[in-house]
Amino acid sequence: MVELQQAQMLIALQNVTKVYSMGKVDVAALNGVNLSIRDGELISIMGPSGSGKSTLMNVIGCLDVPTSGRYVLEEQEVGFLGDNRLAEIRNRKIGFVFQNSDLVLQAQTVEDEIKFGPLNFGLKHYLLEKRSNEIVDIFKMSSYKNDHPYALSGGQRQRVAIAANLSLNPDLLLLDEPTTGQDTDYLNTTMQILCHKISNDNKTLIFSSHNAGLVLRYADRVLILNRGKLAFDGSIDKFIDSHASTFIQ
Repeated sequence: MVELQQAQMLIALQNVTKVYSMGKVDVAALNGVNLSIRDGELISIMGPSGSGKSTLMNVIGCLDVPTSGRYVLEEQEVGFLGDNRLAEIRNRKIGFVFQNSDLVLQAQTVEDEIKFGPLNFGLKHYLLEKRSNEIVDIFKMSSYKNDHPYALSGGQRQRVAIAANLSLNPDLLLLDEPTTGQDTDYLNTTMQILCHKISNDNKTLIFSSHNAGLVLRYADRVLILNRGKLAFDGSIDKFIDSHASTFIQ
């Protein structure tokens, strides 16, 4: 694997602020965040409720635009581009698996769900079949690939949502609170498969979590937000040295 210092810069946030108007009061969900993300990283975002984790995920995922500051994706500034260009970047470069995976499942079978995105982007039939078969095999879904997604367990539906995002071959996958309502063993198996594929493809994964065990197991870098500010940004080793005792009893 390419050393992190030599890896290509994927995203840079420069002094990013996001302010929401709450009636007569303005609330800064993000406040002066500076952040660089490179190809091949496995990053976890942590912090207490209301710290800005979801807002940061949404901004990184181009689901929201900063109030001020700069967002640079592969050396191109995103924040000042039109909505159509933003949507194109989001769909072709970034995958987003929401905390509630049911929000994105829409096909009649698991296999069709995996094919949905690439089909809409015009992937040729033989490549579509090849990619679909590879994804089904990697995520061990052959036994239920012909089932309706809503007939599956919560963990299986989340795995389908992850697989459907990866079928578009995004440079970055964002995973919001993957532990919510999930069986621990099934979640760990899914995360192992996902991280292995992300690393092999030299892609980037960012997942938000309150679960320190999950972070210690799968992240190589940790971001901690506090009141909209980036309170910590460091390797998993530095996280263990300075913060792990706060989360592990």
